Amino acid sequence: MTFISRSAMANAQPLYLMTKPPLERAREIDRRRRLLGLETRYGLERFHTTLLPLGDGRDISCEYLDLLHRALSSLCAEPFPIAFDKLNRNALVGTKMRELRAFQRRLVRCLIAFGIPIPAYRFAPHLSLAYGATPDRRIAIPPINWLVEEYLLIRSIHGEGRHEVLDRWPLIERQGAFDF
Repeated sequence: MTFISRSAMANAQPLYLMTKPPLERAREIDRRRRLLGLETRYGLERFHTTLLPLGDGRDISCEYLDLLHRALSSLCAEPFPIAFDKLNRNALVGTKMRELRAFQRRLVRCLIAFGIPIPAYRFAPHLSLAYGATPDRRIAIPPINWLVEEYLLIRSIHGEGRHEVLDRWPLIERQGAFDF
């Protein structure tokens, strides 16, 4: 078993593919989090749903990043709805995540087609509201939903509590796109 020191973890810069709620939804999520009595130190600008972790950004070459960018730029997908309707401990979860799961599978297939190694990852859609100790609480909540219109490549800067956006790709509505 390999142990990672606290100092090494504090310097980690993992890369992730993720979606983030629009600002107005993030504010609503933060309001609900406060009403639920959860810790609020986790900033609303960090609310996200991880699609796929890609490893420590410090270990990734420029060539790999270029290949990743080409692969992700090739993916054509339309916006899709997402809805969270339950609180599970400190995270929002949804019971109807079919479109999100389908998009994540397409994303993985796209990366594989470009020869990009995919880490072992069990996709369990959620949106964390807080870190640390939380009550063992599982309750239904009024749905929080939005239309996912982009996905992002993020470098998470551990120890600083921030996400650095490296790139973003819009999801483009294709239906009715004819110019008549």
